[in-house]
Amino acid sequence: MYDLMIKDGGTVFLGSTEEKVYDVDSIFQRIELCLSLDKGSFIYNKNLGSTIPKLDYSTEEDLAQLEMYINQCVFSIVNTRVTVLSVDKEKQTVKISLKLGNKEYVKEVNVYGRL
Repeated sequence: MYDLMIKDGGTVFLGSTEEKVYDVDSIFQRIELCLSLDKGSFIYNKNLGSTIPKLDYSTEEDLAQLEMYINQCVFSIVNTRVTVLSVDKEKQTVKISLKLGNKEYVKEVNVYGRL
C-alpha cells in the first residue's frame, strides 16, 4: 500500500521508497503557475512566482533570462530542459519546447496578462 501526496508539482508515492512521478501536463502546469504569479504573492511559498513583466522581450538577453527562469521552475525534474521558442505579447503566451529525457513537447503556455 502506498500513500499519495502532491509535492513540488509532482505526485509522490510513499511506501518503502520515495519516487516522484511527473507527466508532461503537470510539468507545463508547473511552468504556467511559475510564470503567471507575481513573485512573493503565493502565501505558501514566497519564492514562487516571477518578475517577468519587467523584461523586454525584444532583446536576446531578456529571452535568455526568461528561458533560465523557466528552467529553474523544472530544475528538480531529472533530464528536463526548456527552450523558449517565441513570446507573443498580444496573446499573452510563451511558446516553449520541453525536452523530457529523449522526447520533445512543444506547447504555448498562458501567462495571464503578465507580459
